[in-house]
Amino acid sequence: MRLLLLSIILLLYSGCSHLHEPILICEELIVSSIELKMVETVETDSPNYILYGTAWDRSVAEPAFAVRIKFLRKDGFVTGVITDLDGNFKIELSPGVYGMEVSYPGYNQYTSELTALDGMKEKIQILIGED
Repeated sequence: MRLLLLSIILLLYSGCSHLHEPILICEELIVSSIELKMVETVETDSPNYILYGTAWDRSVAEPAFAVRIKFLRKDGFVTGVITDLDGNFKIELSPGVYGMEVSYPGYNQYTSELTALDGMKEKIQILIGED
């Protein structure tokens, strides 16, 4: 457990040019821009809602690996997905209203509300970093 905590602390400090200060003071590491764009919406025969897409890191012009996308319902249900090496993700949700949180190391969390409708399949693009 101590090794894991130490690894996390070292990872947080590694992005700073001044290692003696904590991450909250290291302004160059925290960037606020996570943006979602709707790409496509289609109807399906599925009784559930399907959300899929790709995350893209604009700062390096490459797919973003390990972007966390979490869905929270008011009844306490929580689920999520993490993008793969190619920045892709796919999740199937029961119909309902969800709080959606998108997070990526070094960036402020993006929060939005998502209404999942049965029989709908939507493709989004997650854009991380500045243009």
